[in-house]
Amino acid sequence: MKPPIENIELIREAKKLSREAVAKKLGINISNYGKIERGEVGLTIDRLYELADIFKMQPEEILTYNKSNKGNITYIPADVQADFLAGHLQDDISEYKTFSIPIVQTKKGYMINVKGDSMFPLIIHGDHILVEPIKDINKIKFGSIYVVVTKDWECFIKRVHSSPNQKKLTLQSDNSIYEPFDMDKKDILSIWLVKDYKLTSISSLNRYLLAENKKGKK
Repeated sequence: MKPPIENIELIREAKKLSREAVAKKLGINISNYGKIERGEVGLTIDRLYELADIFKMQPEEILTYNKSNKGNITYIPADVQADFLAGHLQDDISEYKTFSIPIVQTKKGYMINVKGDSMFPLIIHGDHILVEPIKDINKIKFGSIYVVVTKDWECFIKRVHSSPNQKKLTLQSDNSIYEPFDMDKKDILSIWLVKDYKLTSISSLNRYLLAENKKGKK
């Protein structure tokens, strides 16, 4: 069972709406609506916007209702991505925009832009992806998607697989026009798990960037 979405029940009661009334507006029965409040089913982004319309609130107001607002995602602009991923831009991270995306299960992550088509059609050029740094290269999950940064500051978004040579990793694209290749572990400067791509690979990205930190750069 997922954690209950306490905010929904609190807001509904504050708006003096019954469960039956909200369920009717959502077009679902009272039993299914109760599962939303109890956290027995996940709160989808579309359902969040439907509730926002019913409660006459902004989506971020629902997610942060009666709670302190702290961002969990820092957006790294395209022009400094290489420096950041290579570990040469850590001191000034606080200057960049942070966002609260509560439906993304991470305490701290980073959003970057995708360049190239190596992971087409799953991830395309211009998409935004959420990444988290991996401290121990030996603990990566083979078959998962990572951003691999080399000592030459080259960045690859690939599925990482084991190699017959234990000193290497095999990097493979989803786009079949690119051949897989091996890379020496010693040549990898940093490696980042692609935590999420479906949520943010949309044209209307701003819809998902909730509760922007006002301290960030504009």
